[in-house]
Amino acid sequence: MVISKKENDYHIEQPVQTKAERTSVESMFNEIKNIKKKDTFSENEISQAEVIPNPPLIEVIIEQKDTSSLHFKVGKQNSFNNQYYIKIDGSDTLFLAENGVFSALDKSLFSLREKTLLQIEKEKITSLECMKDNNTLWKVDHDNEWKL
Repeated sequence: MVISKKENDYHIEQPVQTKAERTSVESMFNEIKNIKKKDTFSENEISQAEVIPNPPLIEVIIEQKDTSSLHFKVGKQNSFNNQYYIKIDGSDTLFLAENGVFSALDKSLFSLREKTLLQIEKEKITSLECMKDNNTLWKVDHDNEWKL
């Protein structure tokens, strides 16, 4: 899945093009930002090929405004403590990350797409009316203050 930011909105670019739900995307970004390493391993201690399959379970590429990028791969789950192996591009070190890393990243298209039925800008609302059987149940108007 590819997500981009245009002005103040997030958009899913692949596998389909649709607007993304801001709170869901920002929540995922916060989870990525808060991933904690639990242990580190050099290439001498553990083979990357053994714990980071090809293709990896999840691959993340974050492109930033300054044109730098961060690229990491999530590998197998450690059977001892259920933590996941992480390989950051450009580093010879393997990391074990808390077991929540997989659920933080393993998001479906449905969980990230915009699901709001009505796109309403509350600053532009001048009145609200609720009707049933052609009868007004209630109506609220807004001049300088809301009135029922």
